[in-house]
Amino acid sequence: MKESQKQIIVNKLKQDGEISRNWALSNYISRLSAIILVLKHKGWRFKIEHRDGDYIYEVENKDSIPTEVATAKEILDDWKRQQVKVTPNDSQQKLI
Repeated sequence: MKESQKQIIVNKLKQDGEISRNWALSNYISRLSAIILVLKHKGWRFKIEHRDGDYIYEVENKDSIPTEVATAKEILDDWKRQQVKVTPNDSQQKLI
């Protein structure tokens, strides 16, 4: 079975502890920052560095990398929940 782009990135990060934008692009992965956002949502921490015209994402919590990876839908659902506001005078929930 072919690996997903997310799984390729996770494997690279586990193996090397970092990944660059140019490495991702050379491997036909154009949405590295979106996948990094998904990983951050599940507890991955990154140090981002601009080096020689490239962006390097280095894993800060190498010893405690979370095993679960959030889906884009989970991130969107969490974001929507955070945007819900309940006013004291109104029991209806409203999006801000």
